[in-house]
Amino acid sequence: FTEREDVQKALRDLGFEDGVDANAEVSLHSLSRVGTAELNMGKQPHVADAYKSSDGTRFFVKYLQPNRVSEIKILGYLAEFKSPYIPQYVKHIDLEEGALLLLPFLGKPVLVYEHLYRDLMDIIRQFLEGVAFLHEKRVAHLDLNDNHVLVDESGRVTIVDYDLSKEFKEDSPVMTGFRGTKYFTAPEVERDNSY
Repeated sequence: FTEREDVQKALRDLGFEDGVDANAEVSLHSLSRVGTAELNMGKQPHVADAYKSSDGTRFFVKYLQPNRVSEIKILGYLAEFKSPYIPQYVKHIDLEEGALLLLPFLGKPVLVYEHLYRDLMDIIRQFLEGVAFLHEKRVAHLDLNDNHVLVDESGRVTIVDYDLSKEFKEDSPVMTGFRGTKYFTAPEVERDNSY
């Protein structure tokens, strides 16, 4: 997505003076393929780890496809409550098609965290507290998997990727239909039962 002219302009507007280019001063890699510059357009939202060349500040830049921009609304709502387990929404820029979302750097996916086994019980506790917080605020994530649980160098957990999430207004929300990532969904979702 970094080659798109509208994306380059939006990145400059976000403070990345040179835009984002895998061959420039800005370091860029896909979260799902840590350490590479491989970004795949078209199948799912895209996340890049970007450094501002002016001061070295590290951010996540996420391209949201037009049908996934509801993540901005969910993050804006959750930001009111300041949970340590939820990313703090920084800024977004609307594009002709979709949007760019800027978030602080939050760590790496849980399975590549260096001290996973040493800190496993604390990671599980934080994850469960984060999910409980979401449910208390009437938000169903709907796509929890190991790539959406990030751990920073200090061992702090953040739950990310709210593009499939839903905020519920009613007392007893019921959903049907498949949502989430195959092999990470509950059995009732796989069987297409209500949940």
